[in-house]
Amino acid sequence: MTPIGVIVTALGVIATFFTTSRLITQKREQRDKKVRIFALRINYDSRVRQKESALKNDRDAGSLRSQQRAWYGDHQDLDWHDRTAAKSYGMSADEYINNVKENDRD
Repeated sequence: MTPIGVIVTALGVIATFFTTSRLITQKREQRDKKVRIFALRINYDSRVRQKESALKNDRDAGSLRSQQRAWYGDHQDLDWHDRTAAKSYGMSADEYINNVKENDRD
């Protein structure tokens, strides 16, 4: 192959690469735009579960599962019903046991 043929082939490959990458970027932008429109339509921002900010340190609150584990602590006798009831009252696991569970036993 002649040097000019190599240059022409290289330019063709480069042009194809940039055209393909531009098309991929355009498709991604179109998809992201559709996702944003759909999220606005279903009011997604208000549905996203917010991380609890009740942790004592300023670090990230972690995943929902780690938040639940932190809430339960050493209380294996509590279930998700107890956790949701306690959270609706704004209580920790210890407060819930002392104020609600202890009174149920009476």
